[in-house]
Amino acid sequence: ENYMSQTMLANIKKNKNIQTHFFEDIFVREKVSLKTSISKALQFTKDTYTGLEIDLDAIENMLSSATSPNGFSTTQARQFIHQVASKSKIAYLHICEGAAELDNGLKSNTNGKLISYLVTDFIKTQK
Repeated sequence: ENYMSQTMLANIKKNKNIQTHFFEDIFVREKVSLKTSISKALQFTKDTYTGLEIDLDAIENMLSSATSPNGFSTTQARQFIHQVASKSKIAYLHICEGAAELDNGLKSNTNGKLISYLVTDFIKTQK
């Protein structure tokens, strides 16, 4: 939400084919719980295949193009994948924006391990 223009937010709000619950709605303003948000998303996509997008920029303290001190925990990201992938028709899993090392020399010894957890969590839900 913080990185979107007012025009983008207005266009999303108008479009009945887009459903959103922003991080701020869930964790800052507490308008909706994460569990309810996931449930509503599952209901919204129940009749069709959907993609599962995991942007590592949204996970707190992950080395990425836009590392942030605030975001989903790694455990919440793993739970999200499990809950959504086990109850949806998933067309694909896309994990993006993570980095093992940045141009400025910052390195992560754990990003690869988290990505492997996310992938195996996803695989374990597929029958």
